[in-house]
Amino acid sequence: MRGKWISTVAMALAITAWLALAAPAGATTIAHTHITAPAKNPTYLTYNYNTGNSFKVAGTTDSTAPTTDTVDILCFYGDYGQYLTVQDGVTLSSNKTFSVPKAPLSAVADHRCRLAAVPSGTTTLGPGYRGPWINVSQRKTYSVSGGPNDGMPYDLYAFGQQTAVADDYDSIGTCGLCDSYLQDVAGGVTSIVFYANSFLWYGNEEQNGNTRSEIQVNGRNAYVPAAAQALFTNSDDNPGFPAFSWHFSQNSLTGDVTITETDGIARCTGSSSSSSYPPTATSCPKFKSTGVEVDRKIVQSASGHVVSITDTYKSTDGHSHRLDLLYENAQCLGNNGCLAGSVGYRFPGKPAYNSHAPGDVVNVRAGIGSIYVRSRSAPDGDPYAGQGAITYGRAPDEVLFIQGFNTGFGPVSDFTAHYVGKVPAKGSLTYRFVYSTAYTYAQVHQEALAAQRALKKGGPVVAPADAQAEQLPGSTPAEVPARTAALKHGRF
Repeated sequence: MRGKWISTVAMALAITAWLALAAPAGATTIAHTHITAPAKNPTYLTYNYNTGNSFKVAGTTDSTAPTTDTVDILCFYGDYGQYLTVQDGVTLSSNKTFSVPKAPLSAVADHRCRLAAVPSGTTTLGPGYRGPWINVSQRKTYSVSGGPNDGMPYDLYAFGQQTAVADDYDSIGTCGLCDSYLQDVAGGVTSIVFYANSFLWYGNEEQNGNTRSEIQVNGRNAYVPAAAQALFTNSDDNPGFPAFSWHFSQNSLTGDVTITETDGIARCTGSSSSSSYPPTATSCPKFKSTGVEVDRKIVQSASGHVVSITDTYKSTDGHSHRLDLLYENAQCLGNNGCLAGSVGYRFPGKPAYNSHAPGDVVNVRAGIGSIYVRSRSAPDGDPYAGQGAITYGRAPDEVLFIQGFNTGFGPVSDFTAHYVGKVPAKGSLTYRFVYSTAYTYAQVHQEALAAQRALKKGGPVVAPADAQAEQLPGSTPAEVPARTAALKHGRF
């Protein structure tokens, strides 16, 4: 009996071995996988472009042939099954588990996607392989390359990925709040509402061309680091180039993003024509501090729907200074292209949305208010367009519509908000703005009213996460074919 049992086992082992050898290439015995790391759902991660970093992916399988089976670590997003490859051909341990201690975070940067370990060669997300959602942000510091100021930072790029909306940013001198990407429940981008907001460029971009900087201190054109760097070729080699620093953090539970930056503000000097505009290498051989710096704080909350920007101007030389600012704001409202021609604005006290041409001037009443923006050709809730609100803590002296710049994604609708103020010798001058993004007017209006209440109380504008994602019309809303986020904003 014992001998018969041994021969039966031997035969079974032989058959198993033969089947393994006879199995077609790429065959798998894996029906289910379970990712154990990352463990949280969703998980928030941040890719550091400057240094590179990784994350751990590990899990279990039900493989019956762990010595030959392998898995691919993919991350799926969108209604049409797009995916990113994190690591392919991952081998299994004898206990059917897998581990990638240092998976490249760059592979999934700037995305919300569903992580999965699938049998190698599989490119669809079956029910047996679904893992946690990961929301991957990104940060990068831009520094001067070469010359006497080599290594000096002057600009930032940050991408804040949350569950409903992703927002990306450059510094105050480049495009501020660069883009707001509305997303469907599958992680696909359906539209871009804001494009470049609350920034202070080196030119005012009016329809007749640049005539001044968007910052003036004591009546003279002035520049934060990113704007100074873009003035002319090798302007970042100038002595006195203004200082820049920043910090990025993301709450691991809510995904809320906080960005702080400090920008020195400088003017041209060292030439008899240093006050001329536009600056050139001849008229601007060096920079000199204006005696003013700005601290910017950005808080992104409400699953990405709400972005609060606080700019605090301080004197650095113990003297008061006159400040003249043109905060620039550009809107896209598009899916396959920005819809500048159909962008409508509803200003406080106005009953309807109206389009505006370059040169149009709008004056708003004093106090706190909101400017609503939406496509005049799209219905409420249309995922192709989206809509938003710009809430200000202090009314601008004037709103001037300017020539909207043409991006790689089409032309935008653009205006400047003019502010004149005084930076005291001691203390500070503060301007606050809140940007709300959603598919429906109901949600945008709710977010804008909450922002107004918070600004009135003088407290922080941090909204709670959405209890439930907005419901989009249709089962498969159209998605932006590819994200237009770039390490440096496309316009610049």
